[in-house]
Amino acid sequence: MTSSRNIPILMLGLAGLWCMAFVAAPVLRSLQIPFSSLLYSLFSEVCHQFPDRSLHIAGEPLAVCTRCSAIYFSVVTSLFASVFIAGFHFDKYPPSWILAVAVMPMAVDVILNLAGIHASSIWTRVLTGVTAGLAIPFFLMPPVIEAVHQLKEKFGGLPHAGKTE
Repeated sequence: MTSSRNIPILMLGLAGLWCMAFVAAPVLRSLQIPFSSLLYSLFSEVCHQFPDRSLHIAGEPLAVCTRCSAIYFSVVTSLFASVFIAGFHFDKYPPSWILAVAVMPMAVDVILNLAGIHASSIWTRVLTGVTAGLAIPFFLMPPVIEAVHQLKEKFGGLPHAGKTE
């Protein structure tokens, strides 16, 4: 039986695997393991992967840029702290202005960089990614939990494999 508390724990596990995969890519590449190419290819669908904007391990760039890394690691941190430290249940959305405030520094950093007014640095990318990533689970988890509950309602009455009616 899947409770509302188990869904964030599952999402934490999936987010942790996501982070392990983009960190594994450079390690595998440095060891000349071909699987690294698949990981880089998969992550190229969600990130530009510019080496000069990426953190490096074993002399190779992570499979996502610094800002994406900061967002993903912060999502994991936020989920972990919310579930295991604060006991948060994600039963309702926080006010939308919180997400706007969390994403605003990133938007300003990108806009100022594109306008040539301010050059984004590794530190502005990390800080703005962390700010956004810490807020994301509070807006992502309520619809995920609701979707799981709707799927359970819709398909919950189906007989399980091996069960006779």
